[in-house]
Amino acid sequence: MRLPRRTTVLAAAVLAGALIAPTVAAADPFHEDNARHVLLLSVDGLHQADLSWYIRQHPSSALAALVARGVDFTHASTPVPSDSFPGMLAQATGGNPDTTGVYYDSSYNRALLPAGTTTCPAGAPTGADVEFTETAERNPNSVDAGQGLSGLPGNILALTSHPETLIDPAKLPVDPKTCKPVFPHQYLKVNTIFEVARQHNLRTAWSDKHGLRDPRRALWHGCAGPVHP
Repeated sequence: MRLPRRTTVLAAAVLAGALIAPTVAAADPFHEDNARHVLLLSVDGLHQADLSWYIRQHPSSALAALVARGVDFTHASTPVPSDSFPGMLAQATGGNPDTTGVYYDSSYNRALLPAGTTTCPAGAPTGADVEFTETAERNPNSVDAGQGLSGLPGNILALTSHPETLIDPAKLPVDPKTCKPVFPHQYLKVNTIFEVARQHNLRTAWSDKHGLRDPRRALWHGCAGPVHP
């Protein structure tokens, strides 16, 4: 069982950084006309007290520079439950689990049909486990999830920018209305900051601590450019 955690999120414009949370302690840097890029850093388990201590001990650090040049919100907390999946979605969508529809990487949905369903007669009973974990990969035993890259791990940056193509559709829950598998980005009830950026012809990219061993990253379907581990 994972205990609830608090997570500190850093969002920095190239010319003006920011630390995100509810209480503003400086002018809003995002009103600057010359800020053209935004960087979102999620540090799992980093408390506000930890950040404050680190900045005192390391005043010349990158984190200290971000806080000094941007906005310091000091009362941020994760949604409930505070697992990394709904927590990351909160940062990328602004929604809580009730809004996004995602409470955990393994859940139960009363409106869907079980994975592997191929026929969907009207009135068929619904209810299915939803497993958006590495078990849904085409090859869970490969670091590239079945893409077939050669020379691993050296060429890991050649991973596809469309991680949804490395998910086995037969392992996904099925929508009874269409009788088709529901991919992670389709399961999400709200749009993400990546999709908003793409709609405005902006480029986005995502880098994750995991290898391509987590189909949850296919939620960032709106990304342009590589989705790196």
